[in-house]
Amino acid sequence: MSPKQRLALLGLRLPHLTLKRLQKSGIYCVPRLAVVQQRSTRRYLIRAHESGGAVVELGCYCGFAMDTGAPLGWFQRVETIGVNGLHARALATSLVRIHVVRVMHTYDLLVTAHKLEPGDNGQRPSLTNSILFQGRQGTLELELWGKDKDFRGRVFPIFYDRAGDQLEIPAQFTDAVRRAIAGVTCCGCEHTHLLTAPESFPSLDSAGAKPAKAEDNKSEYASERR
Repeated sequence: MSPKQRLALLGLRLPHLTLKRLQKSGIYCVPRLAVVQQRSTRRYLIRAHESGGAVVELGCYCGFAMDTGAPLGWFQRVETIGVNGLHARALATSLVRIHVVRVMHTYDLLVTAHKLEPGDNGQRPSLTNSILFQGRQGTLELELWGKDKDFRGRVFPIFYDRAGDQLEIPAQFTDAVRRAIAGVTCCGCEHTHLLTAPESFPSLDSAGAKPAKAEDNKSEYASERR
C-alpha cells in the first residue's frame, strides 16, 4: 500500500507528540472505518464513527457526509459521561470523511471518499478510498473556541500549496468542512456537528410506536438550520 493509499484509508497521520497531547487532553477521535455485514439484510455496509472535540490549545475531529456533500443520518447516537469522544455511529454504502486537527490557529484537513466495490461471485466487497482534498497548516485567526465562537459553523481556514497558491475545497463539501471546523473548536464537545438525526427509527417502527421527527432530536446541524 502506497503512502497516499494509506492516508486515504486511515486518515491524517499525526506525530507521536500530537497523539500524546490529544490523549492527555482527553480527546478521542476515531477516523478508522470498517466493512460490516447486516445479518438481517445480508448487506455489506461501511461503519463509521463521528468523534472528537477540543480544548483551548488543540482539537481533533472526524465527521461524515454523503458523497454529494449533503448531511448523512446517524444510525446510533452515543451519549456518555465524558466529553470530546464518540458522538454517533453511521452505516452507509458510500460516504465522505472529513478529518481535521487543530493546534491553536493552525489546521490540517483531509477530505476522503469511501465506497464499497462488489466482490466477485458474491464475495465480501472491498473498500475503495480516495483523497478529495488535503490541506496542511491552514490558518484561521478567529478564536472559535472562545471570543469568536459565534462564527463556528460559518468559516473555515485558508490553505495554500508550496508555491503560495490558495487551495480550493470542493464546493459541495464546504458546508461539511465548516461543521468539522466547528467540531475541532468545540471545547468539551458532546454532540454531533455533521451527522444528523435519521428520519425514522427502525427499533420504534418494529415496536409499533410512532417514529420521532428528526427535528425533535438533539443535533448541532438541526439547531443551526432553524
